[in-house]
Amino acid sequence: MNTSDLKLSIIRQVDTLDDNILKEVSDYIQSKINISNASVLDNLSIEQKNAIYQAQQSLKDGLGIPHDIIKTKYKMKYGIS
Repeated sequence: MNTSDLKLSIIRQVDTLDDNILKEVSDYIQSKINISNASVLDNLSIEQKNAIYQAQQSLKDGLGIPHDIIKTKYKMKYGIS
């Protein structure tokens, strides 16, 4: 079974779950994603981690630039339609 077949099989199985089991599956998947993200963070230097935390805080404080504005800016800059 290739990756596409596996994903489709999982989607079909998840689609039949009742709400309680669906929540458990969702929590399980999220925990795996969090572990994976934690592993990435474990390999970063303190400076890199601090930069990430500062960027996250800036976004929480409303200091970020919306994706659509950045996308438009660079499409214009590089002549992409």
